[in-house]
Order: sequence, then C-alpha cells, then structure tokens
Amino acid sequence: MPFGLSAIRLLQRLPPDEVAAARRLSGGEVRPPSATTAGLAELSRRLGGASRGPVDVLVPFGTWRPADEHVRAHVCSRLANLPGGSFLRLPGGMLVPSPELAYVQSMRQLDFAHRVLLGLILCGTYRVARGIARYEVPQLVSEGRLRSHLDRCPPIDGVGLARDALAWVRDGSASPRESILCMLASMPTCRGGFGFGLPELNGRITLSGPAARVARRRWVRCDLLWRREGVALEYDSDEFHSARRADDVDRSQALGMMGVRVVTVMTSQFDSFERLSGCMLVLGRALDRRMRRAPDRVVRARRELYLRLRRSNVFFG
Repeated sequence: MPFGLSAIRLLQRLPPDEVAAARRLSGGEVRPPSATTAGLAELSRRLGGASRGPVDVLVPFGTWRPADEHVRAHVCSRLANLPGGSFLRLPGGMLVPSPELAYVQSMRQLDFAHRVLLGLILCGTYRVARGIARYEVPQLVSEGRLRSHLDRCPPIDGVGLARDALAWVRDGSASPRESILCMLASMPTCRGGFGFGLPELNGRITLSGPAARVARRRWVRCDLLWRREGVALEYDSDEFHSARRADDVDRSQALGMMGVRVVTVMTSQFDSFERLSGCMLVLGRALDRRMRRAPDRVVRARRELYLRLRRSNVFFG
C-alpha cells in the first residue's frame, strides 16, 4: 500500500470519478497490508518508475525490508484505531490511504512551507501528473474534511504538524501560482510571508444590475479575495487564465462598481522576487496595512520562501 507522498502522487494520477467512487474504510476494516514484489512493481509503474523518486509503502511489521533500493518502508501505526475514511478501496480493488491520512503521513517528509502548499494542492481544483495539467477538477479533499480527520485521529506521527500547517490552508486554489501567491500574501513575516491574513480563494461576488451589465454576467470569482476589506488579487497569465483575459478590463470595472479594488500580478512580475514584492506592497496599501520598510532579515525570509516554492515540485506528481 502506498504511503504519504507516494499515495498522494497516485491519487493525483487517478481519474476523479475513480476516486469519487472509492469505498471509504476505517483502520479496523483494513487488513494489515502485505508487500509483494509484484505489488511493489505495479505501484512503482503507476507512480512513473524510479525516475520519479523513491516509492514509500506501508508495511505490516518493522522487520520487513524491501529488496528494491528505491522502495522505503513505513510500519503501520495504530492501524485499527484509525477513523472512518482513512482508507479508500478503489473500484479495481486497490487499497490506498485517503487524502486525509496521506496528508498526515506526509508531514515528516516535508518542511513547513511545503506542508502548507500540499494542503492547498489537495484542497484545490487543479492537478498535475506526468507533466500534464488538469484544471477545474474536483478537490481531492476539503479543508473541513482534513480538520475533521485530525480531530478523530489518534495521536499518530504527523497529526500535530498537520494541524499547524492547516492554519494556513483554504479551499479553492485553481492553479499552482495561486497557491504560492496565497502563501506569500497570507503567511506571517516570521514564516516568509507578508502577513495580510488568509483570503478566500476564488471567492464569488454577486454583481448588481449595472455591474452585471458591464461584466456581462451575474457574478465573478476573484483569485484571492479579502472580502471584508473589499480587495482582490488577480493573477493574469496566458497559461492559466487565457480564456478570461479578454474580459479582465470589464471584470475589474464591474468589481470597482461593487467597491472591490483589484490588484493584478502579471507573469513577468510573478517571475521576479523584487517585482512581486512591489505588487505585495501595493496589495498591502489597498488592504490599509502600514507598509514600512522591512528589515533585512524579513526580506531574506521572504526571498527564501519565494525561491523554495518556485524551485519545488509543487505538483507532487
């Protein structure tokens, strides 16, 4: 049975309807997993082979050692005590950890920033596997379901780390760069962010009659929305939002009529830490934050977070 990030990589490759059709099981309904050469070979194949990195598997006892150097074994911990929904029985019969359990299992494999990023990916509406992007797909899991699982889970390794990371996770990110922008904007300065607080991701705004006529629709979504402050951050990219680009001026005008100020980040700005920092300063002023000159240590922390997220395999696929 795959474990942690290997389970998440597998779940991202599966068709959404296959995941949706899976039967959810508790730990008490699952037999201790066995590890066979054929099973490991099939799992490695489905995950893209050794070139995609080590394969992590859940095994029944600590004395079992894989013959393949690309396989890492993790012992079952309190299997029978794991709550309902911890495992998925896929339509073909394969047993995998649910996204909730796989998230907990992944915590020791990641630093704090990537724990948050992984949460945004799992709760988002995009997936990337084998270099192919899929957008507007169902979430693998919701923030609420992740929290519910943690509340019901016994104190296994990773629960506390997952709870800390979930403080910065919200549903609804529609692209990898939206996830990164959310982290940079929301996380506190001690973590490398700008400390603006968590926005809604792709929050919906219902337009008034005049605004709806300008936008030629009754409602719009904003990539990052601070609803109470009436501020939205929009990422303008040919790659992720080309179909919407022609309507951006009308959308911004309609949102302005609704009292929402729009700050736009272009691809060229996102690709430069200095230019993106400038966009964040504009966003901070729009949010009515006091934007003083940041100390060097804060700038270094922000640059480090930005570069870590840009260089990472943010798709885990």
